[in-house]
Amino acid sequence: IDEQTASVLPLYFTNRSCSTAAGLGQPISKAQKAALKEQLAQAGLLQTSGSLSFKGLGDLADRVPADMLFVMRTMHLVASLHRSLGGSPADRFQTYAKAAVEGVW
Repeated sequence: IDEQTASVLPLYFTNRSCSTAAGLGQPISKAQKAALKEQLAQAGLLQTSGSLSFKGLGDLADRVPADMLFVMRTMHLVASLHRSLGGSPADRFQTYAKAAVEGVW
């Protein structure tokens, strides 16, 4: 994975950049939102109008290995089911972290 793609992955997985100070489940500041939008624009994921660029998403998908794309799709499926069952993103991330630390499948 190239450096530009790697810089976007934290946004994809946690909706936060590496420099975001707000904790999970907490809102981010307007300045942080602006910085995130700038980072997405630099990665080619936002159009000049500020809307999502499907071409940019396609280009990102081309740069990411197939195994990682599978994990990303599965993660979004789990997130959708978790949300439908009334869970919060913070609870889901906490469960992911706990499973990663314990090595639980």
